[in-house]
Amino acid sequence: MATLNTGQERAPVCPHQQYLSRLTPYGLYIVLWANDRPPQKYRFHWGLYFHTSPTQGLKYHIVNDDEDAWKAAHGETRGVFKSLQLCALVHIATIQPDARDDVDHIIKSLDGELNEYPGITCRVWVMMIVQLLACRRFLYCPLADDLEYECMEIGNCCQIDVITGRQPRSVIKSQVCFSNDRLLQ
Repeated sequence: MATLNTGQERAPVCPHQQYLSRLTPYGLYIVLWANDRPPQKYRFHWGLYFHTSPTQGLKYHIVNDDEDAWKAAHGETRGVFKSLQLCALVHIATIQPDARDDVDHIIKSLDGELNEYPGITCRVWVMMIVQLLACRRFLYCPLADDLEYECMEIGNCCQIDVITGRQPRSVIKSQVCFSNDRLLQ
């Protein structure tokens, strides 16, 4: 475990906090967790992570305790890197700080009606939220299917980290969502 030298005494620094401090401020990420042990290709639990300070952020995902009922499971977290099943974080946008509440509201906008969508899954929900955010111009995502495919491929490549326990887990910038960066240069 790393330590900080404050000049007086050494205090332990949690490596997970170091990983958090390296994330883009106000970055929005798709989070992929392995659904199985050992991990299976294309089988992930999907969620979103909004990095709102150097030490924490907001985790958004939906869960189904039984086969038919989905519910929102959102909240603050300091531990996005702590999950043993975490495969990767895919950076999809950097949000303006003054838009934090608007983005939070959009992400939560479907919470009360999750079970009204036939075929809803955590993946479908994430992609629905991405499309809502793109429509409001909080992120650039020209083709949601391309982003979904990109995330699946990233998750498949990063599953080895779940198997081996390698830390930190991968944080990868989406080529789909940041493709307009190349056009602006």
